[in-house]
Amino acid sequence: MDLDGVLAEAMIVWCDLYNKRYGGSLKFEDIRAWEVWKIVKIRRDQFFTLLDDAWLEWKRMPPTEEDVGRQVGLLRGYGMVDVVTGRSTRTVNQAKEWLKAHSIPYDRFVRTESTMAKITLDYDIFIDDSPNLMERIAVGPTVLGILYTRPWNRDVRIPSTIRRANSWVEIPQMVRAARET
Repeated sequence: MDLDGVLAEAMIVWCDLYNKRYGGSLKFEDIRAWEVWKIVKIRRDQFFTLLDDAWLEWKRMPPTEEDVGRQVGLLRGYGMVDVVTGRSTRTVNQAKEWLKAHSIPYDRFVRTESTMAKITLDYDIFIDDSPNLMERIAVGPTVLGILYTRPWNRDVRIPSTIRRANSWVEIPQMVRAARET
């Protein structure tokens, strides 16, 4: 499962930093597309630098939902649970500290070079907030993709083979159903 936007509400801190540095008034709910840098008219690398800076302030970052740690714990009853992220190496330690502070259990922390690089990993189930990744998963043979609904993917049409979760409480049920088939 993904970290940013699925477990950690990184974009809340990102918006705060963006507004302070660029004089904006962007709110979390205003982010209506995956490629945020295009919405706010900054370069892609500026977006990711700001996201790294948000992770340096990880203690201010809330979880996506109050009981996310408990829900992730339920997933462990169906197999290994890895946190898979495109976090930069600069922020891996902060991400791990955040997971620990929020009592989110996992078996392995896996860092990839990008969101799309996740598709090369050998997992049966992906839980992510990237509609682009879900499109790629949909063409695969046996992988289940669960798109965790966020403001930036809410209006995106997803392939019929992808499941959409509006809340973390839905995810263990989806995983259980996938394991039973």
